[in-house]
Amino acid sequence: MLIIYTVKDLTQPEMLKSIDNAIHVYSSIETKDIQPYSVWKIMREINTPEMKKALGFGVTFMKNLSKNMN
Repeated sequence: MLIIYTVKDLTQPEMLKSIDNAIHVYSSIETKDIQPYSVWKIMREINTPEMKKALGFGVTFMKNLSKNMN
């Protein structure tokens, strides 16, 4: 029965949009010429609005995932 609920959730329009977006972003990344990052460059990147939003999403996702596991 769990598989039916999982498939139902995966086929919801907002979930399909998220999956499609993730696939497009991943496929657009050029993996041959990825520049190395120093610790200092990472610290500067973390301070950008995009990274703050991404980190906020990640933390919120993990907190909610943890709540559902308990």
